[in-house]
Amino acid sequence: SILVQTQGEGDILIAKLSKTGSWEWAVSAGTAIYYDECRGVAVDSYDNVYGTGYIRGDVQFGNTSQVNTTGYDGYIARVNATTGEFDMAMRFGGFDVDVGWDLAVDNYDNLYVTGFFQNITEFDAVQLSSGNPSDNAKFFLAYYNTTSLGWEWATGSRGNGNAVPYQIIV
Repeated sequence: SILVQTQGEGDILIAKLSKTGSWEWAVSAGTAIYYDECRGVAVDSYDNVYGTGYIRGDVQFGNTSQVNTTGYDGYIARVNATTGEFDMAMRFGGFDVDVGWDLAVDNYDNLYVTGFFQNITEFDAVQLSSGNPSDNAKFFLAYYNTTSLGWEWATGSRGNGNAVPYQIIV
């Protein structure tokens, strides 16, 4: 068995089992008063595990990364394969709802992240706008370079109605 400490409401949980079904490690992150979720996971060539989803408030990812938000923002986080602990986390988003829905790792261990946003979202210096302000969700696809530690590009949808992606494969 394994013991996982949670903060409350709905928290992020990432865990690893051995090939025989035994627990190797499990980590969680979240806040006591908001729902925080992991929606997608991917594994790189070093067996590090990446997660994406959404968070709200001040969220501590292990001992290394505290992420602060004012609303619901997306995030990416990495669990180190050797230690079984979070060793990197960062937020992305704008002033409305931003959700990372899924992610994939390419042959160079870089990340492709997809999800949705309302109105405006930001990936470092790259800003996406859905056009006219509305409650409709618009999809995005963003590329994070793990060598230079930054978002290289992002693209999104515009127009009327909802556009929400659910999976990505590279």
